[in-house]
Amino acid sequence: MFHRPRRRCFLSCMKFSQLLLFLSLLALSCKKSDPQSGQKALLTFGFTKVANPSLSADVSGLISGQQVTLMLPAGTNASALKATFSSSPLSSVAVNGVRQESGVTPNDFTRPVAYRVTAEDGTTADYTVTLTVTKSNARELLSLQFLKTANSSLTDDVTVPLTASKTSYLVTLPTGAAPAALKATFTASPGATVTVNGAAQTSGATVLDFSKPVTYRVTAENGEFKEYTVESSVQVDLPTVENAVKAFMSKYNVPGMSVAITKDERLVYAKGYGLADKASGTPVTTGSLFRIASVSKPITALAVLKLVDEGKLSLDQKVFGAGGILGTTYGKQPYTPQLEQITVRQLLDHTAGGDAWNHLWNYPTRIDPFYQPEWRGYTQAQVLSATIDTRPVTQTPGTKNVYSNVSSNFAGRVVEKVAGMSYEKYVQEALLKPLGISASTMRIGGSTLAERFPNEVVYHNPYAGYDQPYDFSVPRFDAHGGWITTAPNLARLLTHADGATAKADLISAKSWADMVTPTKVSIPAGGYAGYGLGWSASNNGTGVAYWHAGGMAGTASYWLKIGTYTFTILINTRSAAADFYGAIDQLCYQMTANLTLTGYMKGDQFEVFYK
Repeated sequence: MFHRPRRRCFLSCMKFSQLLLFLSLLALSCKKSDPQSGQKALLTFGFTKVANPSLSADVSGLISGQQVTLMLPAGTNASALKATFSSSPLSSVAVNGVRQESGVTPNDFTRPVAYRVTAEDGTTADYTVTLTVTKSNARELLSLQFLKTANSSLTDDVTVPLTASKTSYLVTLPTGAAPAALKATFTASPGATVTVNGAAQTSGATVLDFSKPVTYRVTAENGEFKEYTVESSVQVDLPTVENAVKAFMSKYNVPGMSVAITKDERLVYAKGYGLADKASGTPVTTGSLFRIASVSKPITALAVLKLVDEGKLSLDQKVFGAGGILGTTYGKQPYTPQLEQITVRQLLDHTAGGDAWNHLWNYPTRIDPFYQPEWRGYTQAQVLSATIDTRPVTQTPGTKNVYSNVSSNFAGRVVEKVAGMSYEKYVQEALLKPLGISASTMRIGGSTLAERFPNEVVYHNPYAGYDQPYDFSVPRFDAHGGWITTAPNLARLLTHADGATAKADLISAKSWADMVTPTKVSIPAGGYAGYGLGWSASNNGTGVAYWHAGGMAGTASYWLKIGTYTFTILINTRSAAADFYGAIDQLCYQMTANLTLTGYMKGDQFEVFYK
């Protein structure tokens, strides 16, 4: 009776073992029915700028069948790029048996690269990756020099100031240079080739004849090209100019001066002489800045006439009082009837203030308001107001020509009122900037030695009993005597305000005619005969000359047009000799009488100064 339970236990154990065996067999059968993956596709391929710092942007490849193609930017170094890719799940990627890690493993892609994708089941698929680097269109001449180390005839290195916007250059070589056999040192855009007349050029080695124009062709990788023409001129010291200038400097004890000469509106001569600073021995160069004193007046006249041409102003508009341009801004009321009659034209031709605004020096009876000792601490506006209040205009305007700084200064205030900006800014924006004359090379000057601008000369006044160069406020003078600049700058401005046709003038032909037409009114002793609107016009038998002189303590300037020549002379002293300015005038006529084109620098040397 006790064996029956044992049998049931045995049978139960048997059934359980059979169940386990069944389950094991089932698991084995299921495992055999799930084979390893055969997927072996390259899904994505590219290059990221994170993995490849030389790239400026990510680049994605195009996968077509077993081919992968990519286009890389010009200039890319394909010799060691790290590809970023993805492939089928459970697959691996190798190149030449080397396992690849996305974004990490570098390869040389300068030729096609075979990527092998191996599936889980061991089968493989090969992909060929082909890169094309875009051919550059860069075709710039980046630098061009003539180095004395490569050219025995040169005493100094010469650099051609290349810019992106210019393809024609005139370079001035030092005296004694042999332009017929020079080696140029240059660089060009990466990948570009440089030729002259089809012949390949080697920087610093190829000898060329620069006595005539040389055209460089810079050819980009894609075949596009750009040509640059370089013409040379050798700096020549014209004996007539040299001897005349040096004799003048010696006679009048001139430390330094700068000369610029144009012919037919081309700059044919420019040179600095002597010392910009006697204490340091710094020489004057063509880039030296000088005070130009009263030669500022024609600049002011140009600004006014520019506004006239723009329709913003009339020469016959009233300046002072109700309805006047300046209204009652300056001085106290009431104004004299004569003051309220003054027009813009009369400010420019010095017929406005009469004797009341005279430019005289017999202190204490009368002195120029801007030099009045009691007013030296005044602002510009205070000087102008004090002039109106203490020197009332009683003479009928337009009846007498009396040279006046005050008149020209008021003209500057008219410019400011009408233009809606400072006088200096308007001149720079409307007149100078269109000519390529920068604000750093033509501006209103400073007063003290410490306020000298870079490249500005030191002013010397060896005469006791006279004002000294740094004793007065130059910014107050702005419109009648405040500008500083270089001789080439001033010459360039003149070529665009001379009534000639080779270069477009800044003002209309009518305004130019107004500018140089002398006033017909009475001119007292000491006045400027033939003064127009900012210019004097005279005829000494050799033709009509247009001119203006300038002077203040330590400064003399001269601007002259005679025939097809113009002369710009800037000096860092002012002699007390009675014939000093007459000697400057004669210096110009002497050079005009003897100069010929022989020995001139070729082309238009303004190209050397304005790039």
